[in-house]
Amino acid sequence: LYRLPFRTMLNDVVQGEAELWSSTYDSILSPMLSNPEKQVILRWYVECTSTRELRPDELLCEIDQLSWGRSVGFGEVKLSEPTVNLDGLGQDLLRLADLTQHAMTSSNAVLSFQIHGYSLRAYITEIVPDTSITAMLEITSITFPRSVQDLPSFVSRQNLDRLVRLHEVFWNNCLKKTPNANPHQSTFDLAV
Repeated sequence: LYRLPFRTMLNDVVQGEAELWSSTYDSILSPMLSNPEKQVILRWYVECTSTRELRPDELLCEIDQLSWGRSVGFGEVKLSEPTVNLDGLGQDLLRLADLTQHAMTSSNAVLSFQIHGYSLRAYITEIVPDTSITAMLEITSITFPRSVQDLPSFVSRQNLDRLVRLHEVFWNNCLKKTPNANPHQSTFDLAV
């Protein structure tokens, strides 16, 4: 509540992706997807412009002793614009697909999410049972509040169920390691 403005601001008031993340999404998603006791942290990933590597805006990482361990989730943020930037959104979605597919070597499933303005779409990536096909499935779509005045419409049973679903799908599927498991055998659980 302390990070949201009291009244809805104009679309062009938000200065950048990091500000959008910290003012709207971080206070809701970090407690849902991070747990220091379980050695999992959702963090904003500072982009390094000196390399051409695929880098997400957010990382869900396990902590391996005193360093960052394997990635179990990725996120991309785009500001909403007067004209929707479909090319940028498509590139972000492809980046998420590529990052999650590469992270599948050590996980049964990997979470990803794409933020466009105040809308969030969350995906889970898993190998389809009895095939070598990797599928990226949308698990939820939520519109987040722009201000404190928007909170009553955000705190609905439907949105709370969607947040619970996101939490449960992540914690029940993405932290299972697959060192010797059959990559064609699914352990994916979408039931909430």
